[in-house]
Amino acid sequence: MRTFSVIIVLFCAGCVEAADAISSRDAKIDNVQLHYLTAGKEQPAVILLHGFAETSRMWRPIMPTLAEKFTVIAPDLPGIGDSSIPTDNKIDIITAAKQIHDLVHSLKIEKARVVGHDIGLKADRRAYTEAYSKPGRMRAAWTYFVSWPQLAKDFAQLSQTKLTMPVLSIGGEKSLGNKLGAQMKLVADNVTVIVLPNTGHWILEEKPKETTNALVNFL
Repeated sequence: MRTFSVIIVLFCAGCVEAADAISSRDAKIDNVQLHYLTAGKEQPAVILLHGFAETSRMWRPIMPTLAEKFTVIAPDLPGIGDSSIPTDNKIDIITAAKQIHDLVHSLKIEKARVVGHDIGLKADRRAYTEAYSKPGRMRAAWTYFVSWPQLAKDFAQLSQTKLTMPVLSIGGEKSLGNKLGAQMKLVADNVTVIVLPNTGHWILEEKPKETTNALVNFL
């Protein structure tokens, strides 16, 4: 049985990258070709999930650091970046989560820690713009938001059983830091909340050292 032992929710961007330590790969999962970046060979694994208007590229700066202790997997979500648009055009968060889970299974990963995040480096904005300008990609990305009414119903059902693994919530004091922590406590039993003072939404752009240290220490 695959175990997702830690979940981290944060809003971030980066640090120094060792590009040659990162490999770019693809895997056929159901009806979608998933592109992912990977680094490291140690267990357990860390799964890095990008947010809207980003791709797996935003994780490149921190991947070499994590790769010293973990196998790091950073996929492009279905329909975004270099991952294909599903042939049935079915794009929603629940389906994407299943496909990422199946990707992890296909890589024979038994235990994984999951990190989710919202926005990346300003220096990468051009790359994100190019990625989202590919035919059908902007429509595919917005489809995740169109599915939110159904997602609310799905989350209501899922929240009836709380997460038991440790969860770290990192956010800025002047953004959603406190609210994000409170929301996570509604769905998880073991939550550590870090609110960075005098910090807005883009915490790794504003407080890269503090955010990176908190992430690495928790993992």
